[in-house]
Amino acid sequence: MENEIKIISFDLWQTIIMPNRAFRAQRVAALAQALGQTPSLELEQLMLETDKQLDLQTDATGRQFSSLVRTHALAQRLHYVKPIDFEWLYTRINEAFLSDPPTLIEPSFPATLQALRDKNYKITLLSNTGFVEGKTLRAFFENLKINDLFDLLLFSDEHDMAKPQPAFFEKITQHFGCAAAQVLHIGDNPVADYAGALASNMNALLFAPESLPNLPDFQVINSLSDTHTFIAQNAHASAKNYS
Repeated sequence: MENEIKIISFDLWQTIIMPNRAFRAQRVAALAQALGQTPSLELEQLMLETDKQLDLQTDATGRQFSSLVRTHALAQRLHYVKPIDFEWLYTRINEAFLSDPPTLIEPSFPATLQALRDKNYKITLLSNTGFVEGKTLRAFFENLKINDLFDLLLFSDEHDMAKPQPAFFEKITQHFGCAAAQVLHIGDNPVADYAGALASNMNALLFAPESLPNLPDFQVINSLSDTHTFIAQNAHASAKNYS
């Protein structure tokens, strides 16, 4: 059937994994050293604000902002004009990420993936990236021993485009040679994940592990383990009044 869901696509951050607080501290320390600063709560807040501003631009445009761009944006806000040893900074941050990795939101997620594969679904990851890029995230997946549970890993820095840009979602249909209606994308971001998937003519689920009010226009899933239940019920996500 042309509209039968055959491909399940997952977002990464805040859908599969959550950040490690220890890694954030190491990232602040590395940025402080690279940009001639002292590690502080103020620097951490400025780093997070810079990330948020760029992430909002990504949500609005689908533009990818690399770790290099993010570093220069932070340096500009700090009025730091000296040369930056970006190679050292990138290496240091990515080593810190792997030494203090994020944690799975649902420890049972590998079992969920295996159960979906056993039902003959193809599994995809579609992730926007920031300071931590696809190469390091692939190594993280290898360390978790879940790399082989995915049929396709798509990271925005490797394609110079990001969600919600339809062209990024279309990487899935191009790879599998399937119709957009055969893809279900699951993520926590109402704009990048949910609206982006619908705009690409795919099915969508908003991942919200905690019950959230005022979500009448979204198909919501509270646990990734409920994915097959949603599909079995043949529900089709729609955003009736989304704007």
